[in-house]
Amino acid sequence: MLYNFMNLVNPSGTTTTTSAGSTTTVHATTTTTQATTTTTTSGVVHVVLQNVAISPATVNINVGQSVTWTNNDSFNHHLVGDLGQFDSGTMPLGAVFTFKFTTAGTVTYHCSIHPSMTGTVIVH
Repeated sequence: MLYNFMNLVNPSGTTTTTSAGSTTTVHATTTTTQATTTTTTSGVVHVVLQNVAISPATVNINVGQSVTWTNNDSFNHHLVGDLGQFDSGTMPLGAVFTFKFTTAGTVTYHCSIHPSMTGTVIVH
């Protein structure tokens, strides 16, 4: 079973949980990493949306881990699982979306606003 939730983090570090589809404007600063694949066995994997790209585009995680996406672009993004596994809602600049993966498998996703933006989460 996959769980769908959205966490928005403001610059002071306060987290607000909202339902998918709601829009909240927050501004935060994050660091961009340039990688094509990331593998981790603990904690949260961080993915950045910047320059109309997803970085890293592919991540490897274990069942029960989460992926956090941060929008560093000055325009909105909207991430959705290709098979409906998750929906970030509209993500303005600085918005953060976190999803916990509870089932093994490969999840492909894209930005519904910018279809060329695609990514993959491989859950072991």
